[in-house]
Amino acid sequence: MTRTGRPSVYVAAAPRTSARAGQQQTADASTLRTLAKMAMGGGISGPGEMESALISYQTAHEAPNRDAAATVRMLEEQGYIRDDKRWLTRRGFRAVGSVLLQDILRDLTPDAPGGHHTDFRGAGETTTDATRPYEPGDDMSNTSVPGTLLNALRRSSTLPLDIQPADIEQYVTEADSRAAVVYCLDLSSTMRTRLRDGMSRIEAAKRALWSLYTLNTRHYPNDSIHVVGFASMACRIRPYDIPYIGTFTANDDFLHYTNYQAALRMARRILRAEAAENRRIVMITDGQPSACFVEDERQRRDILSEKPYSNFYVPDPELISQIRHKKGLRLDANTRMSVYLCYRYRGVDERISRVTSSEAQRCRREGMFLDYVVISDEEELAGYAEDLAARTRGRVYRVQDGGMTGLLVSDYMRHTQRTINRTTL
Repeated sequence: MTRTGRPSVYVAAAPRTSARAGQQQTADASTLRTLAKMAMGGGISGPGEMESALISYQTAHEAPNRDAAATVRMLEEQGYIRDDKRWLTRRGFRAVGSVLLQDILRDLTPDAPGGHHTDFRGAGETTTDATRPYEPGDDMSNTSVPGTLLNALRRSSTLPLDIQPADIEQYVTEADSRAAVVYCLDLSSTMRTRLRDGMSRIEAAKRALWSLYTLNTRHYPNDSIHVVGFASMACRIRPYDIPYIGTFTANDDFLHYTNYQAALRMARRILRAEAAENRRIVMITDGQPSACFVEDERQRRDILSEKPYSNFYVPDPELISQIRHKKGLRLDANTRMSVYLCYRYRGVDERISRVTSSEAQRCRREGMFLDYVVISDEEELAGYAEDLAARTRGRVYRVQDGGMTGLLVSDYMRHTQRTINRTTL
C-alpha cells in the first residue's frame, strides 16, 4: 500500500493530565499573553510594579477585570515571575513562548510551513507517514506493520497470514538537515516606530524571535538559533533576554546608527563554530547601513581625504559599561577600532555600501546563506536589500504591517523541511 502526496511529520504529544485536587495552578493563556506584552513593552522592573501595570493594561485593552494582586501573587508562587529586573523566570519564558507559538501557528495558512527544497542533508532521519515497498537492505525498524498486514490480506485472506517479502511496506524516511541560523536584529532608534497594528517594529521582532526560540527548543533541538543585536556595534543576545531587548537612542552617544558590517562579522564568527550543514544569516532591519568599521589609520586617512568633515566614533569604555549594566547588552567594542558614521537620507554612503557588500560576500564564500527581512515601506531600503541579496544569492522579505512573526516561523520551518502536527502544541 503506497500512499501518495507530500509526507508530513508527527511530533509526539505530551501526555494529557487531568486536573486534580492539590495540583499546581497554572497561568491561563490570556494571562501569559498579557505577560508577553508587558515584557516586550518594557518599563517594568519586577513584580513590585506589575500589579499597577496589570490594572493599567486591563483598562487600556478592555481586558477582563481580574484581581491584579492575586494574579501577581499566583504568578510569583507558581514560578512564572521573580523579583528581578529580568522578572520572567525560565518557566515563565517558556510558557509565554508556547502561547505565542500556538497563536502564530493557528494563524498560518495550512500550506505555509513545509515543502521547501534544500540540498543540505544531515545524518539523522525523520520518519514520515508515507510508505513504499520493502527493498533488500532496508532497516526493518522502519517497517509499516499496518501496511504490511493489509498487503498480505489483499493477496490472501486465509488465516494465519503468510507474509511474504513482497508484502512488506517501509515507512519513508527523510534525512534531517541540521540548521544553524543567526538572526541579526536592528537595534537602531527607528525600530521604535509603530506599525499599523499598534506594535512597534522592535516589539514585533522580539515576538518573532521569542516564538522561534520556542519552536527550536521544542521541535528542532538539533538545530541552533542565535540572536545578534546591532546598531553602530553588535552584541550577542541570550535567548532569555529577548523580551527585554531595547533600541539605542541619540542619548546613547553615537550607538544608534546602523552597522550591517558589525552584525555580519559577528554572525560569521558564530557560524564558523557550527558544524551544521545549513548555515544561514537573517538580517531584520528597517534602515539602510549608515556605519562601518575603520580598521586602521590608513583607512581613516582615505576617508578624510575624500570627505574632510567625516564623523568617526571610538567606543567610550565607561558608556559601554553602562550599556552592559542598564540594557544587559555586551557590545563587541574594540577601543582600537573606530566606526565611520555617515547617515544619508534614503541613500547609502559609497564606502559603507562597499564595505557592507564585501562582508556579506565573505559570509557567502564561507558557505553561509543570507536573507533579509525589511520592516519598512521605503522603496530605497527595499532596493538596497534586493541589490545586496542579488550579490549574495539571498532573498528579501518585505514586512510593512505585522506578519513578521508568521513569516519568520514559516520560513524557518520550510528550511528544516518538516511540518508540525499542531495538536501537539
